[in-house]
Amino acid sequence: MKLVRQAVLNVFGIFSLSFVAPVALSQEPQVGLEFKGFGLNVAQITITEFFGECPGEDIGEVKAHFISSVNPPSAGHRVVIRNVTEGMKSTPIPYTNREYDDGRRSQGITLIPGTEHKRRTFRFIPNKTNTFEFEILQDKQVINKGSFESVISTTNKKVERKMTWRSEEFCVDTDKTYMKDCKTPGIREKGSCPDSSTYKYRNIRHLESKKKLTKMEILKFRQGIFRQ
Repeated sequence: MKLVRQAVLNVFGIFSLSFVAPVALSQEPQVGLEFKGFGLNVAQITITEFFGECPGEDIGEVKAHFISSVNPPSAGHRVVIRNVTEGMKSTPIPYTNREYDDGRRSQGITLIPGTEHKRRTFRFIPNKTNTFEFEILQDKQVINKGSFESVISTTNKKVERKMTWRSEEFCVDTDKTYMKDCKTPGIREKGSCPDSSTYKYRNIRHLESKKKLTKMEILKFRQGIFRQ
């Protein structure tokens, strides 16, 4: 412990130095969700709106761990956290049950927006103060419980998303026919979105009936340079 020097006026009117122990400052107990990249009980996710050839939406997620400076992890401990915020569905109310037996924090938690309980993710209502209740268990017995509040805000961005195009052989007769049995083969470009939600075709080249592709045509096809 560091000692603090203090000037004292003695009985002879001469200043002398003495050492006194500092007074320890009390700290507020820390309890709640420690968010990766943010801090305690405060975080932000990004909602991305895609436009262009592949429209859609991507809702972000955030990672967290439960911590409690009063009751840190110990052997045989688990923590159950419930989101009791008004507006949450109650059958069952969203909860997560995580290991809490090593280090300084719980097993990882993935949070995404929503009001219904899901097994793999923990739900929260964005841009609102969420109220959580927790129970720390040892061998299924509650040894500590309490509550805390957390706010996860959102930020929005727009991103253009284009299709990825590639050349492919296909059978004009029917797509279900193997190419070796196809009487009318063709070449086309197939466009697909990253999430495989949309397909389009363009630059379709029909070959003459029963005509086989030349080596040059096959080479051009593989290089994806066929055009109408």
